[in-house]
Amino acid sequence: MLLLMKDEVPATRDWATFAIGTQCDTDTPEIRDALTERLLDADDETRAEAMMGLARRGDRRVVDAIVAELANGDSGVIALEAAEEILARFPDELPVREALEKWRLDDES
Repeated sequence: MLLLMKDEVPATRDWATFAIGTQCDTDTPEIRDALTERLLDADDETRAEAMMGLARRGDRRVVDAIVAELANGDSGVIALEAAEEILARFPDELPVREALEKWRLDDES
């Protein structure tokens, strides 16, 4: 799966990232590093799956990606779930909390 996360086909990268990030509970440095790489993926869905995988593992390297995604204003459900996952583990993660609150306010407008 780690190799498929680097495939040239976006859908393949997305599904492999989903499989590793969400469907698999294994937590190794190699998995976290692979998920971190996918935070820079050109495909929106792959990036979102990487965010969720890192958030589920409590890896704070995802914080900047979550904040940027929420600031984008076009965030999908996965980015919101990743933000909530990080805040459940790290309630003191102020940048994520502020970005989520701002996103919710903007969404209500």
